[in-house]
Amino acid sequence: MTKEIKTMQKGGVLLEAMAVLGLMTVATPLVYKKAIEKSKEIEDITVASQMRTVRDAAATYIEKNYETVHDGDTVTLTQLNQYLPPNFINNLSKSLVPVGTAPDDAMTVVIKKDSHLAESNALPVKRASAYVITKNPVGAGSIDEKRGNRIASLIGAEGGYVVDGNTVYGSNHSWEQDAASIQPGSGSTPITLQEGQIVAATTFTKDPLSGDFLYRNQVEGFPQFNMMMTNLDINGNSIEQI
Repeated sequence: MTKEIKTMQKGGVLLEAMAVLGLMTVATPLVYKKAIEKSKEIEDITVASQMRTVRDAAATYIEKNYETVHDGDTVTLTQLNQYLPPNFINNLSKSLVPVGTAPDDAMTVVIKKDSHLAESNALPVKRASAYVITKNPVGAGSIDEKRGNRIASLIGAEGGYVVDGNTVYGSNHSWEQDAASIQPGSGSTPITLQEGQIVAATTFTKDPLSGDFLYRNQVEGFPQFNMMMTNLDINGNSIEQI
């Protein structure tokens, strides 16, 4: 009887072991799949955060250098360094996907400059857009439209992704832009856009009407810069050397 009980116990243990192995066989692929998905999610959050930071630096760069930048100029991260957080570029080279990519080979910034006339008084409006573009597809080309849309959403309203090399879409197709319109100028090397590249856009606008000043000197083509549009109250002071 004792021998039979021991045999039955061994058989029960064997069945339990086989059941555990069966569960592991089923569960392991699911756990592995979840781990891969989580890793990609962390990568996407990192890339989106980095691109937002570069986008904001590009906006500051345009504001500080508006008079010297030209339509179609490209700007490297090294040129933006003074507008980036301390050690950002050093840390970027360690964390940007794909890992180890040199910063200036990871992203480029294309500036599109536009100067047009405001409707009121024909004052020129300062306007420029910057497009931060990953030079290589994130994850060495492993990104698909679904993942591109997720990264664009994490960037925000101005985040986008390249679908077929010809079109840039905003998150959830909130906006659409011809990829050719964000190419550098004729003096710069064209960017090869392909599926898997991420775009973060920003626009700088300065309307002179927001600072309605009277110019001391003549501005060619804009006589209204030297005109008063209302009566001048000199508050009891005199005007000399008339």
